[in-house]
Amino acid sequence: MAVTALVDARTGSILAGVRTEFINIYRPQITKIDLALTSILDAGKTSTGAVERYAYPESPPNVPRWDKGNEIPRGSFTYRQWSVVNHRWGKAIDWDSDDADDDQLKALVAQATSMADRLAIIPFRVVMQIIQATSSDPDLLPALPLAPDGAAMFSTTDGAAANRFGVSGGNVVGITSIATEAAVERDTFRAKLRFRSLLDTAGQRRWPNPVVDMGVVALASAADEEVLTKAWLRGPVTQAATGGAGVAAGVSPVMGWVKDVRFTSELPTGAYYFFLVGAPYQPIFKQAREAANVYFGDRSNSDRSRDQNANSFYVRERAGYGLTNCDGCLKVA
Repeated sequence: MAVTALVDARTGSILAGVRTEFINIYRPQITKIDLALTSILDAGKTSTGAVERYAYPESPPNVPRWDKGNEIPRGSFTYRQWSVVNHRWGKAIDWDSDDADDDQLKALVAQATSMADRLAIIPFRVVMQIIQATSSDPDLLPALPLAPDGAAMFSTTDGAAANRFGVSGGNVVGITSIATEAAVERDTFRAKLRFRSLLDTAGQRRWPNPVVDMGVVALASAADEEVLTKAWLRGPVTQAATGGAGVAAGVSPVMGWVKDVRFTSELPTGAYYFFLVGAPYQPIFKQAREAANVYFGDRSNSDRSRDQNANSFYVRERAGYGLTNCDGCLKVA
């Protein structure tokens, strides 16, 4: 394998006699990015094999009336199980040892190690992949995970083609419009009603009112930031009326229920997503089989480095991503 030389991208010359004021232009700014995934992704699970199997009991059966003279009604418990496969991510960067000695920036090692920051944004990228139901990125999951009910993260029906979570539309709410604040407020109330209407596997209400009333975290496209911010987060402001008098503009009727909103350019315009703050689990989880690992290869520890006069920097990780119950999240689209 050829070793990458440290060269200027335009002239092909070794970087000599250069100034360093702008050395950080393309350094990953991971520490400056608020991924805001705590209501969406549980990244704390571990794995001990190539595949992990999960299971949980469905809702306990309802207790019917037991009439005198009859045997007590009997029932049973049912379970759901699913599995999550681990995948490996990795990258290596090589450079000629002589170029490292001649590097006038004196930042080659730091630049190489900054590649490890790219591992830190994989969870965010996978979350975007799952939410948008796309498997077109060859760097991410080869196939989208399904929830335990056999459906994707957001779906009107479950894997058996029945109404998901016992209601028409499942955890997808049809959007009226995203062009006006009034339309967004109306659809937000419809989403709140949908959360109140979801049923468990025994046909009872899934979320008590206190859980729904705790509010949601919203995720949306940066292209819709203006109208959604006004609809969800508008506080008591005063607008100038004709003649110069002040007229109260009012408070958004959904202010307080939408606890926080994160906008990202990775999502297309025309849809937004709600995640219950009070749900006992996040819909997406990550299982770590091998934690993010970084290491160097040089003449002290690598035959390849000695043979090719090359240094190398490696990053790798093994992990899997799966879905649990998705009744704590809604898509409005």
